Amino acid sequence: MIYIPTKKYNSYQIKPNDTLESISLALGKRTDEVIRFHNMFANDEEIISFEFTENLRVLYISPYISEKQIDKVPKVEFLYDKKLALKPNKQKLQYSVKSVVVSDSYKITIDCEKSVVFLEKISEYFLYEIDNKSNADPNVLITMMDELNFEVAKALYPLEILVNDNGNWIGIYNFKKIFTRWEVLKQSILDEFEGEEIDKRILFYDKVFQNEIQLTALLQNDIFLKVYFNGIFANHTHVFNFETLVNFPILSNVKNVEYKIVQQIEEYVNDANQIEIKLEGVANDDRCLMDYEYELDEPCFSGKIPEGNYKAHYLLNGINNYIEKIDFECSLNANELNIVKFTAEIKTTLKK
Repeated sequence: MIYIPTKKYNSYQIKPNDTLESISLALGKRTDEVIRFHNMFANDEEIISFEFTENLRVLYISPYISEKQIDKVPKVEFLYDKKLALKPNKQKLQYSVKSVVVSDSYKITIDCEKSVVFLEKISEYFLYEIDNKSNADPNVLITMMDELNFEVAKALYPLEILVNDNGNWIGIYNFKKIFTRWEVLKQSILDEFEGEEIDKRILFYDKVFQNEIQLTALLQNDIFLKVYFNGIFANHTHVFNFETLVNFPILSNVKNVEYKIVQQIEEYVNDANQIEIKLEGVANDDRCLMDYEYELDEPCFSGKIPEGNYKAHYLLNGINNYIEKIDFECSLNANELNIVKFTAEIKTTLKK
């Protein structure tokens, strides 16, 4: 496919030491070619002949050439087909995670610490270990059920998962260890908590921890895993983007909501030598308001389909491609249904 620019020219901001000859050399053009192209779009005060005029601030260059290319800003290194490489190394990455869920009736803020470390490659997959360093926060654990869920989560960590070369996690590797931890933990939970609802919840978790498929499905709703292992190491088009579908657990008790998004990667690293990736899109789910209100996983009723937005901004280390920071926002909006908005900030706590 041939790239067709959407504009007639790019604007290059002339710097103090730039000359017509140095810019021509950087562009790989003769000086008369540079002059001719610039003058096609210049006004009377911007016309140049054999050298830059004293007050010239902008040089009009080919739309096929970026200003960053002239400034020799490093490009992102890709594999074939503009595929960003997943480059796992055995450095343990520490992250602080702040997430906020807001609706018309409540606001929940959760702060925690996570660690991610690559262990080894198994066949075509990468084995990662995720650990949770958080302690219980009495301001967050409002109900006994909240406290129970926090205790149950201790059986999950450290969690070992298999990740494909796109950066999507696809399965649990240490399921048997998790089940063994749960069997030990379950007894202490039964000694501490009591009540009919607690017993029902314990029974639910007991079934989940005995079934790898069910446990994997449950962890697909884990916010950190969902945002961090989001398949961003993908093949991009010649204009450094692609369109795809993602899903997110914006509402509890129903199947994840689907969003249609565009993933765009910057061709050049930023001033901090980071790779920038942006995901942006809108809700693309067929369920209407009544479907959500009745907690249905598939569309059944007819009516208004809620609108929603999905945005994510990833900053990756420009050398090793590991994630340094994520700003994430996801929402689902409707008049009759509470507005639900989820935001998260995930950032490394490593000292560079």
